[in-house]
Amino acid sequence: MYSLPILPRTMLALLCIMALRVVPCFATQIWDADDGTLAFVKPAFADPTLPANQDAITQNVAITRGVTKGIYNAVSEAFYTNTLSPADTEWAFSGLNLNPAFSFGAGASSHGSLTFADWETSHSVNPLQTVGLPAVVHLVTDDIYIDIQFDSWGRGPVSGAFFSYVRASDPLAADFDGDGDVDGSDFLLWQRDPSVGSLASWEENFGTVLPAAVAVSTPEPSSLLMASLAGLLFCTRRR
Repeated sequence: MYSLPILPRTMLALLCIMALRVVPCFATQIWDADDGTLAFVKPAFADPTLPANQDAITQNVAITRGVTKGIYNAVSEAFYTNTLSPADTEWAFSGLNLNPAFSFGAGASSHGSLTFADWETSHSVNPLQTVGLPAVVHLVTDDIYIDIQFDSWGRGPVSGAFFSYVRASDPLAADFDGDGDVDGSDFLLWQRDPSVGSLASWEENFGTVLPAAVAVSTPEPSSLLMASLAGLLFCTRRR
């Protein structure tokens, strides 16, 4: 009498590798304007394909604008698309789209009470009214909420589609050693090699602790099943 057939070692190895797949889980981040800001300006008629004319916030989102229309995400888009751009983002402006009024620097930390929508819907197709208005942009894939406020907006083709804003900076920009906080070890690293970053940024963000997005080794149910099957077949022997 025979038990279940013994699978080749290569097939067993493949099953085990598949069982070790991880599900990426991203920790929500809050970029608060009170912890530091940076300004971005896209000049009139500037080439949106040049990195200098894009605000590369993360590897997934870089905000820019063509010679007309609205802003878009240069990472995944080549031009603006109504009610969709900027891709991978959603927005909430103070006092608009049923949102309560909030001050610049107070929005991201209270994002749970805000109503987010695509950029066009969030300001009722009137971007000029957002100038000087506090807002929050949510980077969906990165799960980051960022305080932001537009300072200027060029309207019409003759304007060259300039725009500018100030937004909260990455609170871990001074995490030179990449361990998830800004502390004395980052300062020592900067002392040995000042090219790693800005001392002013370290001073401004000293004491910040914010876990970056990480992948957590949580097997999917199907992976657990495959792992169990691999173990059962591996242990099966002829009687």
